[in-house]
Amino acid sequence: MKKLLFCVALISGHAFGQVGIGTNAPNATLEVVGKPTIASEMDGFIPPKITLQQLSAKTGYGSNQTGAVVYVTSVSPATIVAATAEVNRVGYYHFDGVKWRWMSPTNMTTGVLYPPASNTGAYGGLYDQWADITDGSFILPEPGWYEISWGITVQAGGSNWTGMGLFKADNTFVVGSGTISPHGAINTHSKSILLQTTSVNEVYKIRVKTWNGHWVFVYQGEPGTNNGSSMITWKKIR
Repeated sequence: MKKLLFCVALISGHAFGQVGIGTNAPNATLEVVGKPTIASEMDGFIPPKITLQQLSAKTGYGSNQTGAVVYVTSVSPATIVAATAEVNRVGYYHFDGVKWRWMSPTNMTTGVLYPPASNTGAYGGLYDQWADITDGSFILPEPGWYEISWGITVQAGGSNWTGMGLFKADNTFVVGSGTISPHGAINTHSKSILLQTTSVNEVYKIRVKTWNGHWVFVYQGEPGTNNGSSMITWKKIR
């Protein structure tokens, strides 16, 4: 009976241009009205459920399927193809015409740090060594993929090369950025990366290094100051 009513609704839609399920007066192309006051009736829309392995096997998706939505029930073990390269957790995904993308929640984790200015010589004696910068540590609270960016303005004394790097809490190197500059020049190290975390409350930090150097001065980036634009940001994207 329910299938028959759905077919009638679709036929009516062809005739009048809009389809209503649970209503005779749809306000859009398709409107579904549930039964929120009846506890025994489960409201909601359930898209196709599929595993990552099954989704990867479907190679016919293209521009005509842009906007398609599925619910991935399992991601392991599975074969990964280009279109499913970003399917890494259970949940809702939409197809953008090329890849399946996770439908991110609105309460995404974000953060920003403004490293304070260091006094000249605060990071002195960094002959081919890495050193922590003040307030350069931050916590990624939950597993997932994060976009991490930094732009740190520095001045190196007695050096022709300075570098910034992203490290884990135990000083494991992740990725770095470097800028060639003349002796004592001011330059900004900027980089943006995608990073996947697998644990809760993982700590990362930005560190500084000079080659043949004596000291590094980090310029403050707090809003309202006039002495630099140092900033570290992170955002959970899926």
